[in-house]
Amino acid sequence: MLLALVLVACDTSCERACKKLTSCAAELGVEGRYEEECAETCTQQQRLYEDWDDTQLQDALAEARNCVSDHTCDELAEGVCYDEELWPY
Repeated sequence: MLLALVLVACDTSCERACKKLTSCAAELGVEGRYEEECAETCTQQQRLYEDWDDTQLQDALAEARNCVSDHTCDELAEGVCYDEELWPY
């Protein structure tokens, strides 16, 4: 149980992942500031997966946030963190 709490505590937050995405807007071809909307949507998605008790999607979303945090803007633009299960479009 303690290990699970430690692992969860190490996950990148929605706010941090969205801040990184916002800083990469030029490389990602996104215009405008969308950091708050991104964080709100991410948090809603996280809560939905928790309500569904879908640990597979919870883990996938956490991995995606960590991936965003761990990679450069150029790598993100190349799709290194794309997960078709989370974002089929």
